[in-house]
Amino acid sequence: MCGGEGKRLWPLSRRSFPKYYVPLADGESLFQKAFRRALRTSTVEDILLITTDVNKHNALKQARAIIPAFPQEGLIIRPDGKETFATMACALATMIDRNASAESILVCAPADHVIHDVASYGDVLHTAALVARDHYVVIGIPPTEPSSDFGYIECDLQEPQVVTRFTEKPDRETAESFIASGNYLWNAGFHIGSLETFMREIRLNEPAAHDIIAGGMRSVIKNFDALPEKSIDYTVAEKASSMRVVRATFDWDDLGDLASFIPARGKEQRIASFDSSNVNACVDGKLVVAIGVSDLIVVDGQDTLLVIHKDAVSKLSKAVDTLRKEGHPEADHHFRGYRPWGIYEVLEEGTGYKVKKITVTPGCASSLQSHSKRAEHWVVVSGIAHVVLGGEHRLLHPNESLYIPIGEKHRIENPSTTPLVLIEVQTGSYLGEDDIVRHEDNFGRA
Repeated sequence: MCGGEGKRLWPLSRRSFPKYYVPLADGESLFQKAFRRALRTSTVEDILLITTDVNKHNALKQARAIIPAFPQEGLIIRPDGKETFATMACALATMIDRNASAESILVCAPADHVIHDVASYGDVLHTAALVARDHYVVIGIPPTEPSSDFGYIECDLQEPQVVTRFTEKPDRETAESFIASGNYLWNAGFHIGSLETFMREIRLNEPAAHDIIAGGMRSVIKNFDALPEKSIDYTVAEKASSMRVVRATFDWDDLGDLASFIPARGKEQRIASFDSSNVNACVDGKLVVAIGVSDLIVVDGQDTLLVIHKDAVSKLSKAVDTLRKEGHPEADHHFRGYRPWGIYEVLEEGTGYKVKKITVTPGCASSLQSHSKRAEHWVVVSGIAHVVLGGEHRLLHPNESLYIPIGEKHRIENPSTTPLVLIEVQTGSYLGEDDIVRHEDNFGRA
């Protein structure tokens, strides 16, 4: 499950680049770590990446950085909106389209967890899959505090695998009583069961959704608005008739807010503190000077600056919702644009001009495109560019440049094995990303 709204870690993450895809200290993202874990329990052909249209290229590109031959068919695009039940619906519908047997096991796994002990993870998933032949299975994490950010699984004291109650995100007081009782586990967000088990539970609790899913992905896409809005936990898990829990023996962290995610990035921050305490910053390449403040998180998103008290991180999602309603593009979109062929960064823009740094991945090419309101000037910084301009082909090397007039068809390709970096200067009356006509495209966008 790798879609997401990008709100809890804003501005590091955005709707166009959720936290799953943000690189950590070792250069890999949470998504890539989850993908590697999936490879321990499933064949490549049986892995489904359920995401939204805006993130499909992120998911496919990062998966293929690990398995270059990962099939396009493994990428399942779901409409925007709705929570994780809709994601499960897409997975089940895909299994039905592929004529999976009723006994086939589905593991719905989040893509945003940190798990270091992958060997123990594999053992737990193997055990869960065996139990899931007859039951709806969840993974339980021994709780460390009475948090209201997680669901709670009440276990039978005589039969530890038997779930007597599933409560999604209780209030603090209720969570404290759960912890005191000693027979509760946190819900880790994994939902495991056979195709038959999941469809039975959905039929019992959401019969209309069951009928939609039974028709396969075309039915799900056509009737997406009629699916339940809420998560798997509220829609199915809390009402499940036969649930079992397998206790996790691996370490686990969901990095659910900025306070936990920033240290996990592993990037050293320069903070000079005077009469201040407990100031956490994510401001790459800049010195942060804190004077007379405490318990703050400071995040430089290049196009945004967030200053938030550590006790207010739970309010960040609602703040981002308000920014969206007020029409701030930064609520959803990053100064860095991720495309299937590479990355662009906006370095500067003003009236009538915009300057970008563009990096093209080896072996990739942009679409053959044209713009009706802007001209472009390209200067190669490093690498080799194969350029199509009009009907002509040419190679550009470092320090060489090219002018692209308004309306001219053009394409850039990196034919080498190293990244191609160029500076693009746009000039014109309108410089929005939607001023583009794609005439041909290797990624199906034309």
